[in-house]
Amino acid sequence: MSCFSPPPGAFAAADLCVKCGLCLPYCPTYRLSRDEAESPRGRLALMQGWAEGKLQATPALRTHLGNCLSCRRCEVVCPAKVPYGRLLDDFRAAQPQAADGPRGRLARKILGDAVWRRRLADLARGYGRSAWRPWLRRWVPAPLEALANQPAPLQRRTFYPAQGPETARVALFVGCSGDWLDADTVRAAIVALTRLGVAVALPAGQDCCGALHWHAGDRSAAEPLLAANRRAFAGTDAVVSCASGCGAFLAEQGGLGRPVLDVSRFLLDLSWPGDVALKPVPVNVVLHTPCTLRDAAAPAGLLRKIPGLGLSLLPDQPACCGAAGTYGLDRADWAARLRDEIVGSVADADVVATSNVGCAGHLRAGLAEAGKGAVEVLHPVALLARSL
Repeated sequence: MSCFSPPPGAFAAADLCVKCGLCLPYCPTYRLSRDEAESPRGRLALMQGWAEGKLQATPALRTHLGNCLSCRRCEVVCPAKVPYGRLLDDFRAAQPQAADGPRGRLARKILGDAVWRRRLADLARGYGRSAWRPWLRRWVPAPLEALANQPAPLQRRTFYPAQGPETARVALFVGCSGDWLDADTVRAAIVALTRLGVAVALPAGQDCCGALHWHAGDRSAAEPLLAANRRAFAGTDAVVSCASGCGAFLAEQGGLGRPVLDVSRFLLDLSWPGDVALKPVPVNVVLHTPCTLRDAAAPAGLLRKIPGLGLSLLPDQPACCGAAGTYGLDRADWAARLRDEIVGSVADADVVATSNVGCAGHLRAGLAEAGKGAVEVLHPVALLARSL
């Protein structure tokens, strides 16, 4: 039980909530549990009670607030514009044990350290190539199994010139996963951007964005990562991100001293060279929109440019896939239930397209478990690169 007392007025914005309940149908955890303490208004009431000294930060209270996926879909429909995500982050900063468990903390430690990331990548790659994998699978932790089919690592250069006349120049944010877990997406983004006249820089010194740490309340780990990225991207004109979670977090934290743009939106708004001819990509694609990507129209618009591609959206998309950073490590049951709702909606698809690396890995594992392992999970920019 914590004796922490928040500064007066620190959670005053929670008073904006009028408890109307419009958020309830959009909250994944309330939909699964039908428990008011697992809803946005219920969690705001718990935060208010704690901030006013009426409630103690008991394990039960911390569990309810830790169960939140931080999808922030409630903010989109809130008529009072309650800054729910900021309030939850502030609570977790005051009560960091509310956010995740030992597996989540281990994952944050690994992803925030380049040496440990390389070790994990090597371990997962070795396991993925092992002839013993079919026999070892039942004993191997699910995260290692999900990482086993990673692409070839990115052989990073610091600069990729535009093909033809240069019309724009951007810096590409790679983060903690772009060199290994999401290397194919980064390669595809470089192919698409340079072919469309954009010179691409990959600044040395960039690191994990820090979102996992920040949303878990570990600001002492997040702030040095943010500072390192601000130094790395100093002097660049614009920053493009392929991972919607990273991009959204960096933008909310004031960017990196310049705009942080999602790669689909940047490509869609770009003036394409007149000699670009897209080749048909005859596949059926189901588009998944990550919670962190509020601009759902951009990936759809980009994919509609590709000849021969059949595009469909998830019907009344289930609220969240359940990936939510390290959520699936400590709350595997709820994460799997949310993921399986989406997997069950994927029918006759060749490809599931999504704009976030965490969602991609989570959905890929779910498709494999459902016997749909032949369905590819790709970033929209990977399909554009195929067409180019």
